[in-house]
Amino acid sequence: MTKGPDMPGPRSHRLPAGQGISVGRLGAGGKPMRDAANVIAASARARSGAWSRRVPLSVKVSVSADGESATITAGGAEAPQAATFELGLSHPVYGRPTMTRKEWTWVKQIARPFLSAAAEAQATKAADVWGNGVITGWARNNGFR
Repeated sequence: MTKGPDMPGPRSHRLPAGQGISVGRLGAGGKPMRDAANVIAASARARSGAWSRRVPLSVKVSVSADGESATITAGGAEAPQAATFELGLSHPVYGRPTMTRKEWTWVKQIARPFLSAAAEAQATKAADVWGNGVITGWARNNGFR
């Protein structure tokens, strides 16, 4: 396996942007990266939708201004349990205001990875979507139909 500073490691869930070619120079903008990230986000929504109503609604895609990277997030105020399920973190069974957090009963949540599983399962499809979008954008900007 070829590795370098711009190549993700085997367990990375980042989509490589350009493989050494600036996406901006190709004239494709951020749409191909957003489309590729949306492939993974849709899978994450479907996976988490099997056991939650709130988590799928919290899955969001953001793309950098230069269109060279995308971030897929879940959780926040809409679904604070998302990280607990993704990572298998500990959580309190009952939070009692009369006790300190240290005195609460904590249990380890069985992990239900949905973001990482979606990235693993959809990486090839997302890369194809990204590549097709970049090539199509470049062709359009250079007079091809």
